[in-house]
Amino acid sequence: MLPFDDITQITKSSAILSIGDTQVELPIQCNAQSTQGGTAYTCSIRNTTDQDLYPDYISILQFDCACSSAIIYSQGFSMPGEAVRVQQIYAGETIQQPNTRRSDWYGEFDYYSNGCIGLRIKNQPDTLIGFCTGKDNEGIFKIECAGNSLILHIAMNTQNLCIPAGSTLQCEYFFIHQSQDLVTCLDAYADHLAATRQPLLPHETYMGWVDWQYYRNNKTETDIRANLDVLRAWKQNGLDMRSVNIDAGYCAYNSDWLGPSSDWPSGMQGIGKDIHDAGFTFGLWFAPYITNVETRVAKEHPEWFVKEKDSDQLLILPGSPTKRSYVLDYTVPEACEWLRHLMHTFVNEWNIDYLKLDGPRYHIYTDARFADPHVTPTQVINKTLEIMYAVCADKTEIESEGCYLPSIGKVVSQRVQNDTWFYWYHPHNGKVAMRNNLQNDLLSTFLHNKVWHNHRECVAIRDFPSPNSQMHKTNTDLIEPSIPEHELESQLTTALLAGGSILISENLPLFDRSKRKALLSQIFPHCEGISSRPVNLMSDGQCPHTHVARIPKQEAYAIGVFNWNDTVDNYHVKLSDFTTEEHWHVYDAWRNLYLGCQANGIDIDDLAAHACRLFILRKNLNRPQLVGDNIQLLSGTRCSQELDWSNKCLTVEVEHYALKDKQLCIAVPTGFTLKDLDTDADNVLIDSRASDHVIIHFSAEQKAYFRISFD
Repeated sequence: MLPFDDITQITKSSAILSIGDTQVELPIQCNAQSTQGGTAYTCSIRNTTDQDLYPDYISILQFDCACSSAIIYSQGFSMPGEAVRVQQIYAGETIQQPNTRRSDWYGEFDYYSNGCIGLRIKNQPDTLIGFCTGKDNEGIFKIECAGNSLILHIAMNTQNLCIPAGSTLQCEYFFIHQSQDLVTCLDAYADHLAATRQPLLPHETYMGWVDWQYYRNNKTETDIRANLDVLRAWKQNGLDMRSVNIDAGYCAYNSDWLGPSSDWPSGMQGIGKDIHDAGFTFGLWFAPYITNVETRVAKEHPEWFVKEKDSDQLLILPGSPTKRSYVLDYTVPEACEWLRHLMHTFVNEWNIDYLKLDGPRYHIYTDARFADPHVTPTQVINKTLEIMYAVCADKTEIESEGCYLPSIGKVVSQRVQNDTWFYWYHPHNGKVAMRNNLQNDLLSTFLHNKVWHNHRECVAIRDFPSPNSQMHKTNTDLIEPSIPEHELESQLTTALLAGGSILISENLPLFDRSKRKALLSQIFPHCEGISSRPVNLMSDGQCPHTHVARIPKQEAYAIGVFNWNDTVDNYHVKLSDFTTEEHWHVYDAWRNLYLGCQANGIDIDDLAAHACRLFILRKNLNRPQLVGDNIQLLSGTRCSQELDWSNKCLTVEVEHYALKDKQLCIAVPTGFTLKDLDTDADNVLIDSRASDHVIIHFSAEQKAYFRISFD
């Protein structure tokens, strides 16, 4: 076991404070308390000097891992810009950093992760260490790899923190769990956060449409209304879409929140009313941490913005979403009142139901100087979230991004991936793109439905380009590619297995005529409450290829097998990795194929690069039973159900808005033969050529029953 409970094994029995180019050691007291699922550690540091100390970084505890290599799980708690990774590291070798954030504290031989970290060391149980509060400072981890053994630092980013002479600093407390499986550790950590932080969860899964991935900033009220007309027609036909969300681009400079725009004559209050009248909830984008230098508030109140660290000049972010921008200083009381006023307008006058909060990230304050020099960036983030939550109360749900720990209990949804990419690798720099989206989603599921509702950025389906794409913005000669079919399957399978909200982002008047529109009926209504887990998470130093979700209220599983590689590969799913039952019916959801009743596992041969397979497993009942359909990809979750089996008669009911040219797959074990079928469906055709199953082809108007008799 790693020596977390043996203080004598700590490499340094004192905290190490980094202050500029110098280091100061101070005595530390560490207390461990057993808690449900793990151990909670509280540490306090005593400033025994006669000077006030202003550390940039504190290494609270340091452990010699007594090994030359480890597999690391890194969860970016300053998402969405940081990738979730599984990576093998070695002593004496430089580190390919898993995250985008870099600091002077980390050299080329240092591995960095913030929020929480998982470790697998040979002949040791898996270990998860996670900070739990995020109240005053950001919790971070560093692993030194320069020597012959890996050294783990449990640390804090303490920018702007002051430790007065003779005083004691209470560190952010952290949680440790050890198990033979890191997934168990992650679930224990999320359970601990849920039990101690009073999280918020939505009443239902958020599903709908958002304009961003097609229109970006180049939209008008006319565009929104054209899409609303399509959504209204879809809703009348039974498609379960609940929300309409307006992203960036509705106000001047993308940050003059109450400023008029000629392209939006009805204003947000008027268009919001029409969205509500059409039967949808109204969501709105908001980025209150930065503002364009040309906005009214920037010109009238320069005292509300942070200054450069070493000068009196206002700090400017040149590459922000609002172009050349200042950064709000929420240590200024008047700036906080301005934020509160904006929120009151959104919630009580514009009547928004959902706030897409953009920008609560630590890095925007890295080079900043606040009006109050003793307030930390973490405290600023907490203050702003508290202001927004207080105004929203029970009326408006907040979806946030970044700064995970401060968000718990203040936001309902948390964004866990970056903007949706339409290509596996960036065409202009070769960096990983879509793959990070999918892996972030799948490796963040342990947080879903425990500390918040996971939210992905968008689901992109279209087979036509957007003239507003990020690619086109970078290079006007580049055209946004259409996502290839196999990568599209990987994206949609991820969205289904990971759970959480689903927002499609298309030009709907065009998409309404696309062949890919049919995929909407395969993913809506989204299965409420589903959440997958990776299988063999830390087995080989790479993101696991198999992810399994228990289908709620059923003896069934959904399994996604992903090829993250750039070459064709073979895979085997070992059923005993996640179930003790011996026999399962297996249905290939994307290909509508029954693969029989399997005992040992599932073999997947020649899986294409970047492709996936989605299997539905149902417990073998040793009698005829429904095992699959082509109504939805997660077949049987809501739209096709067994109602009864009695007197050798199977009763099945289907209910869905799109029931044209559909099929049910019924497994028929040895000893049973199909006798008769009673149904109110149309165009029924029975295919009984296979010895172990029958396929019932049919059409219906939203609902149908089937009573299938057997000898």
